[in-house]
Amino acid sequence: MTKRLTLIGLSIVLLALAGCESLRSLVSIQRPQAHVESVSLESVSFSGASLVAQVAVSNPNPVGIRMSGFDYRLDIEGSTLVSGDQPNGLDISANGTSYVDVPVSVLFSELIDSIRSTQGRDEVAYTVAMTLRFSLPILGEVSIPLEHEGMLPVVRLPRVQISALRLRSIGLSGAEMQLVLDVDNPNGFGARIPSVGYSFSVQGHEWVAG
Repeated sequence: MTKRLTLIGLSIVLLALAGCESLRSLVSIQRPQAHVESVSLESVSFSGASLVAQVAVSNPNPVGIRMSGFDYRLDIEGSTLVSGDQPNGLDISANGTSYVDVPVSVLFSELIDSIRSTQGRDEVAYTVAMTLRFSLPILGEVSIPLEHEGMLPVVRLPRVQISALRLRSIGLSGAEMQLVLDVDNPNGFGARIPSVGYSFSVQGHEWVAG
């Protein structure tokens, strides 16, 4: 009976110590650390560009934490063009690091309408700003602001003009002509013309279109 009481007493002491250790872990909870790992230009076209910001979130605590969501904003030359909120959360394991991808897209029509100072420039300065929100034990709701600055290319439409219209062949059934276009691409990257629409009229009457 004495040995049994001793074992029960020892178990209670061990459970109390374990509880104190867990409580100590909660009391000494630390704020997570976050930084923008990289911002990559995923795609660029004549209509707009898509950026992806990769954010590294590190949890220095011996217990897992949860990022409850984040909001983001894209500023170009000081003007806000894109903003949004992502309410979906992310679980971050104890003493671990997780990565969050934040996609941001901008239309060049909005850029031109908002910023007239892009005339004659090849690049414009941008800032991606975001705020990460965390629900932490003891500390409650915690927010971490982040910023990353970079440069975006200014995309310009190609200049197209008709160089020549050549008659290649003619017969009783019809004629074959060749339209020659001069295309000047002022951008620092290659461009593809996916399709061309045309019509051919004689004395105000359309003969062919495609």
